[in-house]
Amino acid sequence: MESRQWGYSLITGPCIPYAPLLVGFNWGARVGEEYSSRETIEETSLKNEDLGSLIRVVPYWEKYLPEHVLAHASQTNYCFFRSKNESQISERDLALCRPIFNRLLEIVKPSIVLCFSSKLRDYMVSTDKIKRLEKKPLEYKRGQSQVTYLVMKGELATGVTIAFLPHPMYRMTTAARDAAWAFCFDKG
Repeated sequence: MESRQWGYSLITGPCIPYAPLLVGFNWGARVGEEYSSRETIEETSLKNEDLGSLIRVVPYWEKYLPEHVLAHASQTNYCFFRSKNESQISERDLALCRPIFNRLLEIVKPSIVLCFSSKLRDYMVSTDKIKRLEKKPLEYKRGQSQVTYLVMKGELATGVTIAFLPHPMYRMTTAARDAAWAFCFDKG
C-alpha cells in the first residue's frame, strides 16, 4: 500500500460572517504531492488565480451576488480530508466531518451556501440534511444525446439557503447553466 501525506484543511478565504460560502465535496490531492494539515485558519481573500475551475462562475457571481464581492467569500468542503478521487472518501470520513462542518457553519454564518458537487448534493439530500428542497430538471442536448440535469435548492438546519449548482467543469449548454443559476436565485 502506498504511503500518502495528504492531510486536511478546513477553510480558505476571509471567513467574514454573512458572506457567501462556496462548498465542495472534499479537498483534492495531486499524485506525487504531499500536503501538510492546515491547523490554523488564516484570513485571506479569494482571488481569481486561487479559484481554479471556479473562475468560470465569476460572471454568474457578478450577476446574482453583486452586493457580495467575491473577495468576501470563503471556500470549504464538506469533507476536510484530501483525496485523489472522491471514491477514496468513506462514509466514516463523512461521519467524522459532519459535526465539524456543522460547527463551521455556525461560526462563519454564511449568507448563502453555493455547492458545486453533485456527490455532496446527493449525499445531503439522501441523508435528509436539506429542508424545503426544491428541484428543477433542466433538459438540453449534449451532442446527439438528450441530457437532464437536476438543479436543487433548499435550506440547511441553520436556515441558510443552499444552492446546488453544476460544477464549473460539468459539460452543459450555456442556456442550461444560465437556467440553473436563475432557478437558484429565483429569477427564472
